Amino acid sequence: YRPTHYIHRCQHITSTATMMESKELDKLLSILSNEEEPLSEMRQKFCQNFQPNDSFRIGCALAMLLSDNLLTNIQRISAFVLLLKLCPSPTGSSSNPFFNFLLQTAEETDEASERRFILHLLTSTPIAKELTD
Repeated sequence: YRPTHYIHRCQHITSTATMMESKELDKLLSILSNEEEPLSEMRQKFCQNFQPNDSFRIGCALAMLLSDNLLTNIQRISAFVLLLKLCPSPTGSSSNPFFNFLLQTAEETDEASERRFILHLLTSTPIAKELTD
């Protein structure tokens, strides 16, 4: 079972004029790929290269890349952190449009370490904040 609700929303956005250009995708993959860099610096680089109003569109692209297993393990870890932090909500993480996608991904993955990492991000707010701020 794939998180179809989010995939359909993402497909709708990416099938319109707001699709990521190849330059944007290259930039995004480059940011996700740096395994020497702390996650906080990766997030900072992301914020320097993309506008806040692009967060949902880029999040949809990340969700699609994750769902289709098109990212390396390092890129996946970075993508999970970005999805949690792209659309912060003052009312809590369950208001993040990617919260359910992340939860479903954790439930469906065959990788125990990936499941633990995602659940850790979703449930350990102070530690997640420390990782990504």
